[in-house]
Amino acid sequence: MRTFATLQALVSQDSDQRHRLLDQFTSFDDTDPATSATFQSSRFGLPALASDVVYDFGGVAAASMVLIIAYQDITVKLDGIGSPAIPIRMTPAKVAGQVLSNLQKFDQPGVVLWRGKVTSLHFGNLNAVDSAEVFVALVGDAA
Repeated sequence: MRTFATLQALVSQDSDQRHRLLDQFTSFDDTDPATSATFQSSRFGLPALASDVVYDFGGVAAASMVLIIAYQDITVKLDGIGSPAIPIRMTPAKVAGQVLSNLQKFDQPGVVLWRGKVTSLHFGNLNAVDSAEVFVALVGDAA
């Protein structure tokens, strides 16, 4: 199996992106069977007021790459319920002011790309009314 990813972040002081504060581009390519042998992914609903909902890793014992896309504001705990709850926040659509791209016209999901070793994920949804849609993809070693 091969895991290849590219990530680019550009932060500027101006809308024309001329006064750049950060322009970082990085990629990784992994074919090591110890870290890139098994894949698991799913999209699921997280009920309102859910806490410490464990994600089923399937055949992945330890994930070397975790991708989370959250379509509502949620939290995630890496490696156990005793870990801190990390917020994953959406960017709401921009309806007024300066809209610079079509992306800003729609709610943008919260995204986490984690490269390391993760053995469990626990999700929470603080919204008292609405469920949350979450996509998770894992790549790791075989169980």
